[in-house]
Amino acid sequence: MKEGTTFPGQEKSVETSSATHDEIKIKSQDRTVVRRKKRGANLNAKVLSRNEILAMIKNIPDKMGGFQNKGKMYKAMISLLYMTGARINELLTLKKSQFEFTEDQETGMKYLVINNIPTLKRKVKFPRSQFMRKDIEGNFIDFVKVWMNELTSDDALLFPIKDSRAWQIVFKYTGMFPHYFRHVRNIDLVRLYGFNSFWLQRWNGWSKLQSSESYVNLVGEDLKNKILEVKKKIG
Repeated sequence: MKEGTTFPGQEKSVETSSATHDEIKIKSQDRTVVRRKKRGANLNAKVLSRNEILAMIKNIPDKMGGFQNKGKMYKAMISLLYMTGARINELLTLKKSQFEFTEDQETGMKYLVINNIPTLKRKVKFPRSQFMRKDIEGNFIDFVKVWMNELTSDDALLFPIKDSRAWQIVFKYTGMFPHYFRHVRNIDLVRLYGFNSFWLQRWNGWSKLQSSESYVNLVGEDLKNKILEVKKKIG
């Protein structure tokens, strides 16, 4: 991404984030990394579209310095942050062997399955699986496949980095914190796929229905505002 490049809603989201996160300083290898701990979900932040997220990812160069493929890893990581809605520390546990590219025998529809994504916030880690349709998520899936082709071992971690480094990468190339993509994905699951509270709960592995209801209610309020906006223009 060129220095100074921003996308619609990017600056607003970063500013809003500072009001809802506490800064945490982590010392690592003689340097200090600043991270932010979320105080509460900001459900009113500007929601980026899928095309805006794709533009951010495409802007990341494949080659960085002396590393030929580092950019491919970054593209795959941000793509999966959006597609799975996983927390960053959950995403860093994923291995190549957990991914399956397959086709439905009856419909011929191609899709990606990610098996056994853990919910690390629970005392008992609750594994879940997620399905992505190729005809809808194809652009994001392609970034993941390109990086997976670089890995020789099926048991290899997709992203062999620490979570503090992952935070830095995501923020550097998108201007967003990792949890923001979880927020956008949950909204898209309601808007684009018609998820109700129950299905959103299953997707995220939440123990309580209350978390998913906030997203369903948010989208309902958003739709109402759109209707009122049109009525106002007509009137």
